[in-house]
Amino acid sequence: MRVKIDLGHGPAPASEYTGHVTNPADFPATPRTTPSGTAETAFGVGFPAAGSAAESTEKPRVASRIPSLILAFLAGALMGMVGTVAHPNTVTVAGIDVPYGLLLGLAASLALMLGVRLVSPGRAAVIATGIGLIGVIALFTVPGTGGTILIDNSTNSLVWTLGPVLIATIVIAWPRFSKPVRPVSGAAPGHPGQPG
Repeated sequence: MRVKIDLGHGPAPASEYTGHVTNPADFPATPRTTPSGTAETAFGVGFPAAGSAAESTEKPRVASRIPSLILAFLAGALMGMVGTVAHPNTVTVAGIDVPYGLLLGLAASLALMLGVRLVSPGRAAVIATGIGLIGVIALFTVPGTGGTILIDNSTNSLVWTLGPVLIATIVIAWPRFSKPVRPVSGAAPGHPGQPG
């Protein structure tokens, strides 16, 4: 495949900009700095120019994270409510009682905690989710006004009480293994780096 690339800098010899393209890094990159501080390539891709204010990598401010922390707390609390109501449900299969409510509740709690951990940049949101989840479960261990008890002394209730605590502890404590992308020494300016 032969590709001709017009960078908008006037006529250029066709031999300089044609060739077999297999990798985006094969395209000649001539970034131009705009007044807004972004660099544009011939393909319209904008990225922060070196030394611009847009390049700052400061962490999000606490005030901007409060809504996500509240949402994470409410998601954990909702999961705690649904799981507490569903955990005593069982079905008999071949004469064996299978606690499907408990299994689904633990699986959903794990999925929620992992999802929040993978999506959020730090541990604050997953901690808020864990507090909501475990807090609601602890709240439902207390007898209600009419004397109803949603979490009793059964094995399923014991597993439901301790399971999310164990899940939350492991997910919160688990380290993040992704490494930041660093530029490769000797790489052409404007080309992405590789993990280092």
